[in-house]
Amino acid sequence: MELRFTSNPEQSDKSFKVAVGVKVGTMLKGGTRAQQITEPNTTSYLLKESSKNYFNTTRIVGTARIGVGHFTLFGTYQFTSLLKAGAGPQLKPFTIGLTFGGL
Repeated sequence: MELRFTSNPEQSDKSFKVAVGVKVGTMLKGGTRAQQITEPNTTSYLLKESSKNYFNTTRIVGTARIGVGHFTLFGTYQFTSLLKAGAGPQLKPFTIGLTFGGL
C-alpha cells in the first residue's frame, strides 16, 4: 500500500513527487549455502540446505520515494528481522538508490 503526492498532476514529467508506503510479504521457499575449507589439505565442501528453518517467513518493509521529473531517490527498511531469534544476528535489511523513469 502506498500514498502518493504529485505537485502538478497534469505535468507529472516535470513536477515534484513524494510516496510513502508499506510492503507485506511471505516466504514460499528458502535455503542456505556454505563452503567449508579444511586447512592442511585445502579440501573444500559445499553444504546446501533447502529449508526455511532459519528465516522469518513474514516480511514487513517500509518504503519512501522522493523525486523531481524522471529522477527519484528511494529507500526501504525492513521492520521484521530477516533471521529467527537464536538462528543468528538480528538483521534488518535496508536499501537506498536512485531511479530514472518517474515515480
